[in-house]
Amino acid sequence: TSPSFRELDATTMIVIRALRRNSHAHTESVAVGLVAGLVPCPLTLFVMSFALSRGVPEAGLTFSISMLVGVAAVLASVALIAAIARDVMVTILDRHGAALRHFSRGLEVFAGAALTLVALFELSR
Repeated sequence: TSPSFRELDATTMIVIRALRRNSHAHTESVAVGLVAGLVPCPLTLFVMSFALSRGVPEAGLTFSISMLVGVAAVLASVALIAAIARDVMVTILDRHGAALRHFSRGLEVFAGAALTLVALFELSR
């Protein structure tokens, strides 16, 4: 069997990364995203083939564009939310770091005690 496009893309990225001296995570992730984006979605290929076989390529293109916009919107939203959440968490940890450490330790003790009680209860039945 022949290797798929995704396997070839992953192999190419590994070779390129190995040949570069100074790897930079940001450019590497962008390159991986671009290479992965070159391989079309199987659903999009199916819809385009179906639309072409029915003589309505506009429907296939409309589907492909709407899928592209939807995926881009979801990925951009997740990235934006992650960046905002990171900034919020850094601010919270800077302000309340000691209190959160104490709360975390207390939560661990409570969870451990609760699990122990559940285990003892199950053993006693």
